[in-house]
Amino acid sequence: MWYIAVFAFYLLFIVWTCLKSLKNVESMSDFTTGGHRMGLFIGVGTSVATWVSVASVMGVPGYLYSSGVAAIIGWVAGWFFGTALIPIVAYKVRRPESPAKTFPKTLVTGTTRKILFHKSFMRV
Repeated sequence: MWYIAVFAFYLLFIVWTCLKSLKNVESMSDFTTGGHRMGLFIGVGTSVATWVSVASVMGVPGYLYSSGVAAIIGWVAGWFFGTALIPIVAYKVRRPESPAKTFPKTLVTGTTRKILFHKSFMRV
């Protein structure tokens, strides 16, 4: 029965947080990008909550264990490559003069497209 009380408390906390944050949102840009006011703690927490899921906590260790060292090296290399792209994407999203609201919008124009889709970069 205690779990109902915990769930009710959590639900009330979420509703209270949403109602409190409604005062700070004035436009769709404020909603989608946090009004460009996120600090380091909230930004890192959001990224970690996005990347860490049940699949990465339960499924990935099982996959790496069953596939061996090559899978571990590939998995870590993929994380480093993805992390290396964050500054490029973050610059486009955080620009105050014309901020991108979605990741696909960052790929449409600008330096990110030139870097990612340049013929010498994509050469195999």
